[in-house]
Amino acid sequence: MKIHNKESAGNHMVFLCPPAPSSSKGYPTGFRISLGAAYIIAYLREKGFNAAALESPEPITVRQCVNRLLAKKPKIVGFTVYQANYGICRLIARGLKEIDPAVIIIFGGPTPTVQAQTLLEENPFVDICVVNEGEDTAFELLSLLADDHFRLENVPLETVKGIVFRCGDAIVKTPRRDTPAGGAEITDPLDKFPSPYLTGVISSSHMGVLSSRGCNQYCVFCNCSILSRRRVTAHSADRVIRELDYISKHLYNENTGVVDIWDDAFTLDPHRAREICDKIIENKINVPLMCLTRCDYVDEEMLNKLKEAGFQTVGFSLESAVPRVLRMIGKLQPPHIKPGDTFEKEREFIEKFKRYAVYAKKIGFKIVYTSIMVGLPTETLEEGRQTIDLLRSLEKALDFYSHNKLRIYPGTPLFYNHEKYGFKLQPLENRIHYKTLHPYDTSQIEVPEKPLSNVEEVGKTRDDLNIKVMSLPVSSSREKPVNHVKIVIFCGDIITRKLVAWLQGYLVVSGNIIQIYSHYSRAREHFQDNEDALINYCAPTNTYTGYYQTRHDNHTLTLTPYRVHMTGKRSGFTIHRVDTQTGLSEAQSSINPMLSLCFEKNKTDAFCLYELLDSLSPSAGSVKDIADMPVYPYFAALCRWEDGEPNCRSLETVIVDAGYNVFTCWNGQPVGSVGMPLQEIVENIEARHRETMETRTCRGCPKQEVCAACIFPHPLSEGEYCQLRKQADTEAAARLIRTVELYK
Repeated sequence: MKIHNKESAGNHMVFLCPPAPSSSKGYPTGFRISLGAAYIIAYLREKGFNAAALESPEPITVRQCVNRLLAKKPKIVGFTVYQANYGICRLIARGLKEIDPAVIIIFGGPTPTVQAQTLLEENPFVDICVVNEGEDTAFELLSLLADDHFRLENVPLETVKGIVFRCGDAIVKTPRRDTPAGGAEITDPLDKFPSPYLTGVISSSHMGVLSSRGCNQYCVFCNCSILSRRRVTAHSADRVIRELDYISKHLYNENTGVVDIWDDAFTLDPHRAREICDKIIENKINVPLMCLTRCDYVDEEMLNKLKEAGFQTVGFSLESAVPRVLRMIGKLQPPHIKPGDTFEKEREFIEKFKRYAVYAKKIGFKIVYTSIMVGLPTETLEEGRQTIDLLRSLEKALDFYSHNKLRIYPGTPLFYNHEKYGFKLQPLENRIHYKTLHPYDTSQIEVPEKPLSNVEEVGKTRDDLNIKVMSLPVSSSREKPVNHVKIVIFCGDIITRKLVAWLQGYLVVSGNIIQIYSHYSRAREHFQDNEDALINYCAPTNTYTGYYQTRHDNHTLTLTPYRVHMTGKRSGFTIHRVDTQTGLSEAQSSINPMLSLCFEKNKTDAFCLYELLDSLSPSAGSVKDIADMPVYPYFAALCRWEDGEPNCRSLETVIVDAGYNVFTCWNGQPVGSVGMPLQEIVENIEARHRETMETRTCRGCPKQEVCAACIFPHPLSEGEYCQLRKQADTEAAARLIRTVELYK
């Protein structure tokens, strides 16, 4: 095939990997290149094609993403698609086709590899699905399309291996492409593909390094071996060293953290792993590394070598502490059980896990972690608890563990024989996602206090972020018109298609949805249906947290994350919703200020907060060292006393009530309703702001430059609010309290 001219107008192919929640902290709302797409881009550029990725560090909506893609003038847009971001990919792909029907849409990644036919049947705007590895397939496709000016209808797609495409009313699947194989001059198969680091495609070490692809194990629940057809292909040790050396010299800094080796199991070939470590040591490459491996493919010598080479984090996948269950899932060998089997290999595996986890910690690995899975085939509740007991016994060796509940994915062996183990699968409306119903209630296996679980860490981190969100903090001054929202707080019990359709237009991709149910019974009745609704109606995010309200005798109200009823009480914390007087009262020792959100019910509450700010103002001179300050609750109305851009102007967060009225302030009046264009809501707010400025005669006021000019001062009157703002330096005191929040 011929080499094409890079100088042609626009991009031949632009890649996109929409963000989606993971086990990481925070909310991933920025678009960045995926490692798989980076490999394809580097390969296509080498072959003479213009290829690029859409990256956006700031949050953007679906429509903004579509516009940015089209601005790159692509002939083809390729999506990295997996279960968590599938709905977002659908929205963006559909938006592209609506504006430019000529653009060719290709879906690749794990989900298209195993569900291509269903995906094409459900999405008429998707033209082609790529199965398995993408480099050679993308090159062959682009070569054919470029030869015919990217007129898809004229190209003989049936000649391209490894794709599924639509031909009239039929779905056509071509033969699979062989695993990448190099010529005589190539030491390892993957070295035929240029490095995305050494070619400048990737400019950050956060992406990690892939030294090999694929898995040759037998686990019945995992799609890694299915995607690779139980084959492992690798880069040469020299290629891996060149990448790590480049990262250490050009990309790594002290804020980077560890560089991940993304292999399914790094020491699966122990000889190769030792060779890489030896070359790291020989070349004096000083980069902290982490890897996941298996305890049956390491020993003390290997762990010593990893440590010497700079590995600071090592993980051992365990899944279960029950030998029979390990055999049932194919953890070490095909899942065939003979009568009278003693499961010697599985017992040895568990003993090695215990020994090497302890040894890794002993020789100085900073983080030693593992992963387990509850609800495995034939596992009982008691056996699930045995696995937790093993983790507890290793709490001094294990810093962290991943607590997973079995989900059965299409394409895995378990997907095809799940019924014989008592599982039920319920397909959602999109026919891509399935709900897994277990034979026993996995929520009865609570996470232990130690070692730390990802369920606890991520859940509590999310609650910590959400309480800050619900306090409606100020943002920096606005530079651009408001055209999206980042967070929606929905105070209602049922998520409908109408609400999701509105979110599709204005909520940023992978933005945050917080739902506050009226009480526990309503959360129990609707939580799962609401999660399904976000998927079925194609929300631009699945970053979702549900809380239910409980009213107490001391006139406080609590917001409890519903997840604690599914994954255990350690997976989140309850937020107290109190009036300001209660939140600041020393008598309320039962209220934890770090987990409390203060609201102003009446003028007494408003004056209570004001008096606190007045006492902290520079003129009062009462607090000089922030470390000596008491820890105060979060204040829902603090923004009115600050000098930043309040939420009612920046629209970082909107509040929607059960009647679908839209608010920008807990104390305010509706500024619009669901279904209304966001620009109209912004105009309503601006009109209210102009009216407020005129009514209060703000122009010429000595506080004009620092006053938030709150447009919803309730429960204070307009006059009372203005008078108080002029009396004290509340903005400096408010900044002080915001700083205290950092110490929480």
